[in-house]
Amino acid sequence: MPCLAGPSPWWENYELEEQYRCTDDSGLLLERNASQASLYRNGYKTNLFRDQRNSLVTRYSNDRLTLTVNGDEITIEDLLTRTRCHRFQQV
Repeated sequence: MPCLAGPSPWWENYELEEQYRCTDDSGLLLERNASQASLYRNGYKTNLFRDQRNSLVTRYSNDRLTLTVNGDEITIEDLLTRTRCHRFQQV
């Protein structure tokens, strides 16, 4: 599965690096920690910040999209689309 750029430089200090396969057959790399995340998909890197308003849900967002983590599944939403992806590797 070709997909990914990354990983991020060591000083960004991500605790988790996870690879996902999405329902549209694309793949992505998600690096994250308690405060922020980097999403690598289709040759682009997107930085997201943790939504601290709800401690029950792990959610990262920026001005264009929202990423919600639910176990081995993530949901990526923007104004027009919603994509679900399933984790297949965690480093």
